[in-house]
Amino acid sequence: MLLRLLAAALAGGLALVVFPAPGGAEDALTALRRTGTLGSQPSPASEPPDSRLGEMRAPQAAGWGGIDEKAPIPTEPRVAGLPFLQELVNAAPAGTVLKLKPGRYSGPVVVNKTLTIDGGGEVTVDGGGKGTVFVLEAKAAVLRGLHLTNSGVSHDSDDACLNVRGDRNVVENLRIDNCLFGIDLKQSNDNVVRGNRIRSKPFDLGTRGDSLRLWYSHRNLIADNTIEDSRDMVAWYSNENRYLNNVARRSRYSIHFMFA
Repeated sequence: MLLRLLAAALAGGLALVVFPAPGGAEDALTALRRTGTLGSQPSPASEPPDSRLGEMRAPQAAGWGGIDEKAPIPTEPRVAGLPFLQELVNAAPAGTVLKLKPGRYSGPVVVNKTLTIDGGGEVTVDGGGKGTVFVLEAKAAVLRGLHLTNSGVSHDSDDACLNVRGDRNVVENLRIDNCLFGIDLKQSNDNVVRGNRIRSKPFDLGTRGDSLRLWYSHRNLIADNTIEDSRDMVAWYSNENRYLNNVARRSRYSIHFMFA
């Protein structure tokens, strides 16, 4: 079945599963720590429990911040006439690189396994104006070079371009626009979020979503991101995160800490 799906994708000229990822996000984090970008922190696997963080876990009923329920795997595209990216994600074995051919793909997308997805700066994922465009519910995955656009507009469901619900991932060189929330990390630790360009929907300032939000998320690196026409870059109940060389324009708070 897997071979048939991959063959169909190749025949349609949609994407290539290239090769097993050589370490993926784990290698990226190791390299960053070796060069000092993440300081001298030990690897997540060897870190002792932090008593302070034990008091900062999200409550059982955290509302918009909870991740107790797994995101359902989408079965239907939201944009008719576009190839459905979720089908290619489903067909890719864990640990591989999914190198997408240039073009426009329909969301929504849920990634729940370790993959590297590389759009090379020439791939758009369109959410069709409803819900969240892309959910990364994995560990040690890499998202690179994608254009995510056109989320829904609901603050109740936190409609976003990218919802991260996992640890030790790398999210880099994404272009995000026309989304209520940009990148939303929920109970997600030791991730690298760097080199992204984020723009919200063209709403009044108070009704835009946040460009980059951390909720009960610890030890993440947020670096070299450019934010425009958004609301806040905010951390809620989140400790030991590093913010380096980020730029915000025409937003409310460039950086906003709430109990963090």
